[in-house]
Amino acid sequence: MKEYQTSERYQDMALIRTFLHEGEEILWTGQPYASAYRPPFSGVLFSLFFLGFAVFWMVAAASASVGFSLFGLPFVAVGVFIFCSVTFGTRAQMKHTLYAVTDRRALIIRETRRGTDCTEYVFSRMQGVSMDRVQGNVGCIRFRDDLAYEGVNYRIGTTRHHIPTADVEMRIAFLMIDNVHAVYRLISERIGQN
Repeated sequence: MKEYQTSERYQDMALIRTFLHEGEEILWTGQPYASAYRPPFSGVLFSLFFLGFAVFWMVAAASASVGFSLFGLPFVAVGVFIFCSVTFGTRAQMKHTLYAVTDRRALIIRETRRGTDCTEYVFSRMQGVSMDRVQGNVGCIRFRDDLAYEGVNYRIGTTRHHIPTADVEMRIAFLMIDNVHAVYRLISERIGQN
């Protein structure tokens, strides 16, 4: 497939090239569309429930003692942090994220406050790939690799559920990319190849 670039800035390509192995060829590069991203409903619901309960507890505790209700302030702060992280955190991180598909790997490169992070998915060891949140030609590609998938786990009955945090979701998927169907084919055709 011809190299398809949605990110043609020289600095972006120079950054991607620093992570390439000798002889590795770039097939596609891109960046997420932050404006098309919608936070996961479960994360928003949990954060609102947590924040709402913390505020309710503070109001109820204030009837007993104003000093006692102040113990709820850290929980309100945590609730606000979770809500902002879930709704705005991923969008903010998307602006500093680059994606690349080479003939050997899929790369997720993120510039953070601590430096530049690179997550790789080697096609010869990849377990699979899936598409979701597809809206026309924009969507997400998720990599199935149990070692890279971390976050908040919980169990209801015998079923294990997983709520990825914003940081984790940025490491396990190409989020809201253009030309998602072509990129999906590009990756799935190379799974299991050396």
